[in-house]
Amino acid sequence: MDITRGAALAALILIATGAAALEPGLGDTVRVVYDVPEGYSVDSRIDPAPEYFPLDQRDGVVTLLALALDTLPLPPLRAIGSLEGDTVMIEPPPVIIARVRQDSSMTVLPFPGPAPVSIPPGLPSDYLRPLMFWVEWGGPPPPHLLVWILLALLAVTGTAIALLILHRRRKKRRGAGTGEDRVGPAIDESSPGDAARALLDSPELANGDWKGLYAAMDRLLRELAAAGFGLPDQRAMTHRQMRDSLRSGEPRRAEFLESAESLMSEISMQRYADWGTTRDRAESDLRLLGSLMDEWWPRS
Repeated sequence: MDITRGAALAALILIATGAAALEPGLGDTVRVVYDVPEGYSVDSRIDPAPEYFPLDQRDGVVTLLALALDTLPLPPLRAIGSLEGDTVMIEPPPVIIARVRQDSSMTVLPFPGPAPVSIPPGLPSDYLRPLMFWVEWGGPPPPHLLVWILLALLAVTGTAIALLILHRRRKKRRGAGTGEDRVGPAIDESSPGDAARALLDSPELANGDWKGLYAAMDRLLRELAAAGFGLPDQRAMTHRQMRDSLRSGEPRRAEFLESAESLMSEISMQRYADWGTTRDRAESDLRLLGSLMDEWWPRS
């Protein structure tokens, strides 16, 4: 009974003098003094823990290294008296790690104690350990389901954009190549203008594919210039080179150029400048080309 009163009195004295709570810094060496009653000797030792590491222990005086910003959960020490079976458990004084480092003005509010961990009744003490992903799995917990959904949406959007760009490029290439590679209507020497007038029923005119339509007209005009005036390698010539060739030589060439020059300019604008036109204007150009072919195609 006297021992209990003495321990309580000593604790009150420590609290009154302000010596009950030590406030060392993180990583500092802490000297913890257990209130061992007179005539008793300490019979247990403090083992290392994640929050601290003991450096030395002499009876009730323990020197340790603080490793956590928290109230260090020090264990009680067992003390044995001179009488047989006289054993008491001595609670440690509270040790609070209050600052990050001694030369810093940043103060971390001390925790009142270790964070409470609630384990449902009937479950083992290590029930929460599998939830510690960093310990069990060697990494952080998996991302939230919303993160996976956002990543999937980004992947789908990126794929859709890439496919759209690829489709437009292919369509542009097809549009650019329609006039170059298409054979077009054959030319009947008995009625050469019908080849041009046949384009009035072409899908290019119906769909507004002006670049493809005028490319077919360009092919017919070049064949007319080659057949009627003997232009050499007319497919490799530019329209300017064709004009220069038609201006030289016999007067018939100049007359043909005067009749076809406006059509030749329109073909250049539609094929290479993507000028755009109307259906009526395209039909008028086709009829002009047909009349030119009827008039200037050589007769056998």
